[in-house]
Amino acid sequence: MSFVSRFFGADASKRGASARIYIDLTDVVGHAIWHATGAGIQRVQLEVATALVRSDPDAVPFSLYGDIWRDLRASVEEADGDPERLYPRLREYFPYPGA
Repeated sequence: MSFVSRFFGADASKRGASARIYIDLTDVVGHAIWHATGAGIQRVQLEVATALVRSDPDAVPFSLYGDIWRDLRASVEEADGDPERLYPRLREYFPYPGA
């Protein structure tokens, strides 16, 4: 018996519901606002998010920066894993605090 069947019931896989993968990039947004380039962990997070977005149409990269939900899928796809391409775009959506 599969994990899905054990966890959600025997007919769960027959219902056709796909699993979503939520990727919280809030800290990447916070870093992008204050820094021009990506640091180690932010680069890794972006690489993982990019790989998941490429491989799974149900992957949802998002941010809750400023307590506002933002879907970042289009931005992550356009940046293609490059923080130097993503950071300026994030700064357009998330202005500096106090601005």
